[in-house]
Amino acid sequence: MGTDNWPVDFRYISTRLVNEIVQQSEATRGRWSPTLALNLKVVSIGLKKRDIDYRNKYLLCRKATDAVRGRTGTLTDPGEYIRAEFTIQMGYLTVLQGWLERTHVRIAAMFNEGTVAGIGSVLIALFGSESNYTWKRPVDDNDGNIPSDVDGLYGLLNATREPLDPTIAGHYLERDPGHNDYSRADLVVRLLHDRYKDVTAGHLDVLAKVFHCVDDFSCGNSHYDRVLIGSPVWAATPAPSPLISPK
Repeated sequence: MGTDNWPVDFRYISTRLVNEIVQQSEATRGRWSPTLALNLKVVSIGLKKRDIDYRNKYLLCRKATDAVRGRTGTLTDPGEYIRAEFTIQMGYLTVLQGWLERTHVRIAAMFNEGTVAGIGSVLIALFGSESNYTWKRPVDDNDGNIPSDVDGLYGLLNATREPLDPTIAGHYLERDPGHNDYSRADLVVRLLHDRYKDVTAGHLDVLAKVFHCVDDFSCGNSHYDRVLIGSPVWAATPAPSPLISPK
């Protein structure tokens, strides 16, 4: 739900990523900030301790966005992060293997296929923890159409997993550096076309961490001028445009 001063509805928030970004940003700052108090007779200057409520995930989203603004690019000029509005399918993938002591683990998956001026056809593929959806969760359809593994993406998933998520098996993580960006792009295209369980599509404002970017990619009958693979930091409905009163 939105509020008057921030009228957006969050659909996904990576608790881990927003915490890590804010904590790293705050580590370079002092814990005290100056204060100024005025009254009719006295001007006083002092210091107050600056505390952040790390339980407030919406506050962390705003602070994290500000903290990485200088490293945030666009679809045409990606940085370590991208910020863009686009129509995105939000759903999940159930993955059979790759985990310690468990099988059939669901991960969040978001896809967008579209055309971007100056680039051409673009595929955006974002993955993360399914527990970070902040709205109606996907429901298993039990059709058995699941990938045996997502070899090449386990490093990304490990970097964004939440504390209560299943642990990824070590040998999958050890193999991850052996994959190149092209093989990862090949995997996400096949997942999108063959295995993906979409829930809904919506036009959203997205801040995402970019892990891999591949240009001029072909897979079977599919060709993309750019494939971006990453993880959502947050995804929310765009802020509405201000109303303009007629003259």
